[in-house]
Amino acid sequence: MYLVLVSVNLDYLSLNKRCKMFKEKPYFIIDEKPGKIAYCACGMSSDMPFCDGTHEGTSFEPFIVDVPKRRRVAVCGCGKSDKMPYCDGKHVFES
Repeated sequence: MYLVLVSVNLDYLSLNKRCKMFKEKPYFIIDEKPGKIAYCACGMSSDMPFCDGTHEGTSFEPFIVDVPKRRRVAVCGCGKSDKMPYCDGKHVFES
């Protein structure tokens, strides 16, 4: 099964079989540590949901988050969240 995206900005992902971002559930991070964290925005990282620099040469930039203290979070896995990079539950209500 292949995921085909219809978007001018994301069209190169439709040809990329390595795309790992789009899944039905979020990535749960039990212990998000304080400091700056770069979350993947292109969907091609080999360390999802974290950015590994694979976006180099594309128009994508990682989501940079300044985390004030340790916490539990759910990072969006479906790409539909209005609160990127965090999950807002939209994957449950849209198919």
